Amino acid sequence: MTNKEVIVLIQWFGLTVLSSLPFNLTFWIMVADNDYIHILWLRLVNSGSMILVIIILALMHKATLENILLVNFLTNVLTSLVCLFFGYAKFKTLFDRTKKCTSELLAFGKFSLASNVSSNILGMVNTQVINAVLGPGALAIFSIPNKLMEIIEIPLRSFVGTGMSAMAEAYNTNNMYHLAFVSKKYAGMLTLVFIPVAIVTFFCADLGIWILGGKDYLSTQAPNILRIMMFISILYPIDRFNGVTLDIINQPKINLYKVIAMGSVNIVVALVATLITKNVYGVTLATLCATIAGLALGYYHLRKHIDYSLRGIISLGVVELRNFFYEKILKRPPLNPPYEDKTSNS
Repeated sequence: MTNKEVIVLIQWFGLTVLSSLPFNLTFWIMVADNDYIHILWLRLVNSGSMILVIIILALMHKATLENILLVNFLTNVLTSLVCLFFGYAKFKTLFDRTKKCTSELLAFGKFSLASNVSSNILGMVNTQVINAVLGPGALAIFSIPNKLMEIIEIPLRSFVGTGMSAMAEAYNTNNMYHLAFVSKKYAGMLTLVFIPVAIVTFFCADLGIWILGGKDYLSTQAPNILRIMMFISILYPIDRFNGVTLDIINQPKINLYKVIAMGSVNIVVALVATLITKNVYGVTLATLCATIAGLALGYYHLRKHIDYSLRGIISLGVVELRNFFYEKILKRPPLNPPYEDKTSNS
């Protein structure tokens, strides 16, 4: 085997997953408990220690890939030990399990785990296709704008984490109205926020590429890829909340089918489009097609279970953003929204 990326993946994937398992489980528990102060503290332990060590390695000129992967493993172990030592992971509850509870967790977990693994594989598809068909040079061109997409991923993950606990609580109390309300609220707000971000990126893409990759990449397809991907990201909030909501309403099997469908579309379109165009725009087209496929499938199945529509998502997003602006910016009472939530939660 000569593909260095695959070799590194095989060597470190298992260790990384095992080292991060205790603190990932702890985060899930804390999200369910709305304990965001401790989540922030543990994030600082994990990310802060890693950043500090990487800075030290960089100053010593020893920031190699192997060393960074080792640092990632050790900081994961440190954070997991903190979770276990302070009891945040609730390890003792493992001994209070029942057969019924274990059976329910396994039934749900097998689909959730499969979705997570499939999603990670989906994230690797594009890089492998580019590397195989176009070579490392094209992969570097694609990687620069791909890194800048973290601008979108950071708020998206934060909103998903916040919305999940509220939706789970609503589902457990059989309040499907509030579950749909939260899902539409966050998906709509993020979608509308991403639109001006995409417009700004359209005009400032060269600056972003120059900062991250240097002036050599300005004459490549990298700026245009960033522009296209940022406009595709407008679809991400609805697609992401579709998947999360399917899991919350105990439909992990459908969410797995959704991820598999996205992966299948991505692979086929990426290969065909890249072979035809002979450039990285083919992979960008594959990302768009896969996102649309996942969004459509998730949307179709969610409508069977909750009051859910694209028009409702956008309308509620407008209302919530307007109320946010009045309350937080103007410090005035919010306007009466056309969509009144029937619970005290939001």
